[in-house]
Amino acid sequence: MFCKAVILRNGQGNIMNIKTVFNFTAILSLLCLLQVASAAAQTYQVIIYEPTAGFSDTEGFGLRGQQRVGAGRIAGSTSPEHTHAFLWTGTSTAPIALHPSNFTYSAAFDTDGTRQVGYVENNLFPQVMRRAALWSGSANSLIVLSNKFSEAAAIGGDQQVGYVDDTFTCSECGPTGGQFAALWRGTAQSLVNLHPPLFGCRTSQAADTDGVQQVGNCFFQIPQMTSNYRALLWSGTAQSAVVLHPANYFNSFALSVKNGVQVGFGNTGTFPNLNPSDALLWRGTAQSVVVLGRGTALGTNGTTHVGEVDGGNNRSNAFRWDGVSGAGFNLHTLLPAGVYENSTAEEIDTEGNIFGTAQFPNGRTRAVQWRVTNTAARQTLYDFDGDGKSDVSVYRNGEWFMQKSRDGFSAVAFGASSDKIAPADYDGDGKTDVAVFREGAWYVLRSLDNAFSAVSFGSPEDKPLPADYDGDGRADYAVFRPSNGTWYLLRSALGFTGTAFGQNGDIPVPGDYDGDGKTDICVF
Repeated sequence: MFCKAVILRNGQGNIMNIKTVFNFTAILSLLCLLQVASAAAQTYQVIIYEPTAGFSDTEGFGLRGQQRVGAGRIAGSTSPEHTHAFLWTGTSTAPIALHPSNFTYSAAFDTDGTRQVGYVENNLFPQVMRRAALWSGSANSLIVLSNKFSEAAAIGGDQQVGYVDDTFTCSECGPTGGQFAALWRGTAQSLVNLHPPLFGCRTSQAADTDGVQQVGNCFFQIPQMTSNYRALLWSGTAQSAVVLHPANYFNSFALSVKNGVQVGFGNTGTFPNLNPSDALLWRGTAQSVVVLGRGTALGTNGTTHVGEVDGGNNRSNAFRWDGVSGAGFNLHTLLPAGVYENSTAEEIDTEGNIFGTAQFPNGRTRAVQWRVTNTAARQTLYDFDGDGKSDVSVYRNGEWFMQKSRDGFSAVAFGASSDKIAPADYDGDGKTDVAVFREGAWYVLRSLDNAFSAVSFGSPEDKPLPADYDGDGRADYAVFRPSNGTWYLLRSALGFTGTAFGQNGDIPVPGDYDGDGKTDICVF
C-alpha cells in the first residue's frame, strides 16, 4: 500500500565514517526494511583520548553504557605497566582517576556501566603484590577481591572473573601453589575456584563473563601433547568446564562471551613459530568452531566481534567482524592517516560502540573509541535485557510483565492504569527502561542503577514519543501536541527545542530516516 509521508531531516556533522546511504520512496511498508538495512550501515565518530597532566599515554580496554575504562601510563615511567586506572563517563574524554593513593600502580579492564574491575599493585619490597580490584566509579570505592596475586579481567551480571596465583607471594618466596581461574560476586569471600578437574591442566585463568557463562584457557603440561593452551568455557563451577580447543591448532584462547557466543583465537603454527593466528568463534562446543579469518578476536556483543588483523609490515589493525561470514571492516582506516602505526579493538558493546588502543610509531599509545553515531537506527525496541532482541512484554493496570529472551521472566509494578507507556533507553546502557507518561509528567525506572526519576515535561493531551533525537545514545523526552501541531523535545545533550511540524489529525512516526544516528521528526 502506498502512503504519503512528510520527513524533516536533521543536519549532519563532520565525522570520520563508513556509511551506506539509502534512498527510498516514502512507503509505510518500507519502514521495517529500513530498520534492517540501517543496522548494517554503521557510522562512526572516532574519539581519541589524550593523556592528562602527569601521564604520557592512555590505553582503552572496556566499555558499557556510558562508561569506558583503561589506564594512563605515568609520565617518565620505564615500563608500559606503570599505569593508573582510568574511567571515562558520558561524552567526556577527561578521565576519572580510579587509582587509590595507597597503591603504586593500577589498571581497569572492564565495566558493566556501573562498576569497574582490574587490579591494584603495591611494589614495596617484600610485599610486591598485584590484587584483583572492583570499583564503583571512584578511587575510594575500591574493593580488593583477593589478598593474593590476582587480577579481575571482566565483569558481567553479578560476576567478576580473572585469576588468582598462589605462586607469587613475595619477590623471593618459592612456589606455594599455582594459578587458577577465579569468579567473584562482589567480595573476596565470594571467591569460586574455577580451575577445571582436567588431566594435565596445570594453570588456568578466566578472561570474560556475561553473567551466565565464563571463558578463558588452561595450560596443559603433558609429554608428547600437541597443544599447550586450550580454550575453556564454564557455567559457574569448575566441574562445568568445557574444552573448546579445536583440532589442528597448537594453542587456543577464548577471550570474550556474550549470549552463548564465544570468541578468541588459535595458533596454527607449531612451537616455537606459533604465528599466524586465526580469529575463532564458538557456540558452546569445540565442534561448533567457526574460523572468522586471520587475526585475533578479543571482544563480542553476540553478533558482532572485534579484535585485530595483520596490517602488513608487522603491524596490527583494529578490525570488526560481522556475524560468522568472516566479512567485516578495517577500523584502522578510520584513524587519522599516517599518524598511528598499530591499533587494536578490545571491546564492543550492545550498541556497536568499540573501544581500544592506537599506537604511534614511537610506541606511545592512545585510547580510541569508534562511537556509533546512528544508534537511533540500531536500538532494539523493547529490549529489556540488552541482548539485542525485542522481548515479549505486557503492560496491565500499572504492572509490567516481561518475558526476556536472555534473562527470563520478570514483573514490576510501576505506573497506574491510566498512564501512557513510554519505554525507551533513557540511561544509554543498551537496555529499555520501564517508563510511563502521566498528565504531563514522565516517570522512569532506570535499568542502569535501578533508580527512579521524574521529569515534568508536556501536557495531558500530548503524545509521548521518546527517542534519541540528538544522537548521544540516550532516549530524549519528546511529545507531539496535536492541538497546535508542534513537537517539543527535551534532549539529553542539546537541551530544549520546539518545532511546529504537522497538524491536528496527523500520526507522528519519528525515526532515523536519513541514517545519521539522530531520530527525525515525521508525521503521516
